Amino acid sequence: MKIRPVYHWRPDRVRNHIRLCFLAFWISARLGAEWVEKGFTEEVPKVLRRLQSIRLVQLYTKGKPVTWLLSRIPTALNPLLQKLDLLPLFDHP
Repeated sequence: MKIRPVYHWRPDRVRNHIRLCFLAFWISARLGAEWVEKGFTEEVPKVLRRLQSIRLVQLYTKGKPVTWLLSRIPTALNPLLQKLDLLPLFDHP
């Protein structure tokens, strides 16, 4: 498993860094396996980079949270969301 340089000195922090890297690897592998079952073969990191343009932000007024807002989803992402069966998540306001 390839893990980028670790700049932690305490053993517990090193272990937790490795745990997080493994968790990210496991989630990526799981997504990839599920997407292959659906016939989608694009690499997981590339797809996630494309989906990063979708944002969920909290609107504040006078320092207090008012509501959550979802950014406008680029129409170019609709085919991708359709292939991954994620489009229903964004159908309802």
